[in-house]
Amino acid sequence: MLQRDSFKDYLLEIPNYLAIFIFPLFFLTLSPILLDISTSTGIKTGDFNLVFTFFTVGSVIGQLTSILYTRRFNSLFVLVASFIILIPVTFILSLISGLYAFFIMYFISGYILGVVWLQANNNIMRSRIKNKDRLTSLALSFYPIGAFVAPYISSSLVSRGMDWQILYYILIFLIIIIIILYLTITRRIGYLSLKHDQKISFREIFTDKRRNILFILTAVMLMIYTISETVIASWAPTFFRTERAYSIGDAALVVSLFWGGILAGRVITGILSGKIRAYYLVLILSLVAVLSAVSIYFSGNRNLDLVIIVIIGLGYSAIFPLLISTGSTVYKLGSGVLLTILFAAANLGISLAPYMIRFFSGFSMLLSISLAPIFMMVFIILSISIIIYSRAIKIKSKNI
Repeated sequence: MLQRDSFKDYLLEIPNYLAIFIFPLFFLTLSPILLDISTSTGIKTGDFNLVFTFFTVGSVIGQLTSILYTRRFNSLFVLVASFIILIPVTFILSLISGLYAFFIMYFISGYILGVVWLQANNNIMRSRIKNKDRLTSLALSFYPIGAFVAPYISSSLVSRGMDWQILYYILIFLIIIIIILYLTITRRIGYLSLKHDQKISFREIFTDKRRNILFILTAVMLMIYTISETVIASWAPTFFRTERAYSIGDAALVVSLFWGGILAGRVITGILSGKIRAYYLVLILSLVAVLSAVSIYFSGNRNLDLVIIVIIGLGYSAIFPLLISTGSTVYKLGSGVLLTILFAAANLGISLAPYMIRFFSGFSMLLSISLAPIFMMVFIILSISIIIYSRAIKIKSKNI
């Protein structure tokens, strides 16, 4: 008889959940208050929006180099040390007002949280819990939870006349809590692997050219998807405030509803994932996303806008975890390497999006927000292509 995972086992993963939770919280709190930061610092919103790119580039490099630290230190040490270093970095962010200073500090914070992100995800995969599918779904749900909460924190502070820099003190408080939890919970349960990560060459992993193409297509799809998602998540509040005269509270609500839709969608697709093949489910979700994203341009009603935003979130909801799970299981060996490449591709898309937004917003705000459905249309073409290709090469897998 198989031993069932206990509720306590899931609770013991709280430090890793919070490590994932703080990642979106760290930078998405800025999304609804870009205009307020611009007024306070004199930095143009389009220019300040590039902090998302610097943060993301830093996180990509952090994820790529994270594996190097665990070859010398155990994961718990890397996580605690990273969070300790993040405290003074966050404090400095509360003091600066120059654009380039923000770029540098957000790059550094992105790097640190990139290291944390990969460590936390690897620890989840190495935990004592047998049902990794359920654990991964639960853990990754903390990203949209953080993204859902983030705009409320910032908009609540600004709407009450408080300085937006207080955000960083709130983050420092949360970082201290996470450090304490890692030192009290994770340190005692001793489930983390203390072994150095084994070196696996690319030749040992990428042995099948057909599967290589499938993996490359998945990585490209992740990049295209994250460009589209980032446009909605980071730029939609500014679009609605400038083009449709939304208040800061309504702008924050737009972001929260978007991520709320994503969270709800992941719960729903978690039920459907065993009944519908992953790539087909990805195609269905992308169709929902692009149709709802296009329809928002024809809506002139605030309440209808908010409903559509939720539907957009439902469309985007499970695309990311489905592509991560299918891409990381293309090969049996080197799942850590595969995950690192896939996360890098996703973050590349996130880092490119602000530059595209900045360029196209110079022509039209409508054109800049239109990047979301445009890239989702490209994504749909790739989704159809990968379905056709996976059937053509007849890779027999439950994930395809």
